[in-house]
Amino acid sequence: MRGGTIAFNYIDANGDVVDERIVEQRGNKINLSLRSGCFCNPGASEAAFNLEKESLLEAFESAWQHEAAHGKRKKWDDFLADIGISTSGALRISVGLMSNFKDVHRFLEFSRTFLDTVPTG
Repeated sequence: MRGGTIAFNYIDANGDVVDERIVEQRGNKINLSLRSGCFCNPGASEAAFNLEKESLLEAFESAWQHEAAHGKRKKWDDFLADIGISTSGALRISVGLMSNFKDVHRFLEFSRTFLDTVPTG
């Protein structure tokens, strides 16, 4: 038996998407299991963040040039900056057979910590 899965992002007090990596790190500190990233769905982030093919091609070209010149890959945050976004994924939580009210309540209390704030790493 499987439970439901919810994919989401938090929006900060300025109306910007909260970096999913920050949320995951905070969840890890209190042993709250959630997933972050693009979830291996080609095209999902591109569609969700309205990324244009041309800007992606330019960013990939810049990344390849950086690797050729420096012998190492460009940092992920620098690549995201090249395409004009600060985050590239979403968060995902799941409930299942072993989940209970306390689990959901704990997650909601965790979510409250992001209300009316601008979280930083």
